[in-house]
Amino acid sequence: MTEQLEFSTPSKPVTDHDVAWLLGRLHGRGWLTAAEIMGGTATENEKRRIRAIVAEANGKVLSGPGAHGYIITTEATLEEIDHVVAQRRSQEMKMEDGTRAILRVLLDRRFADASPPPTPL
Repeated sequence: MTEQLEFSTPSKPVTDHDVAWLLGRLHGRGWLTAAEIMGGTATENEKRRIRAIVAEANGKVLSGPGAHGYIITTEATLEEIDHVVAQRRSQEMKMEDGTRAILRVLLDRRFADASPPPTPL
């Protein structure tokens, strides 16, 4: 029988056991989607949980925008790794641009709130 992890609480802390489980599911199988990892279909909670495990796997699992799913990093080709790194950097820059835009709005509001009211003529 295949062991299943508890996926009902996506915010549950990721453990070494979770990372080992995912590495075991991926080992030697190439790129797998979340549904393939779960054996057919994956709920949104399961997808979130897999992403959380990947985030805690210290680079052992490769995935990113435009990737085919998930793969053990050492089993990916150098070209696949380069592609995912480039996609992640692009996404990082877009997120940073968005953060700067939000901060500009915040600073504008703080400046407006700190300004004294106009004096009547």
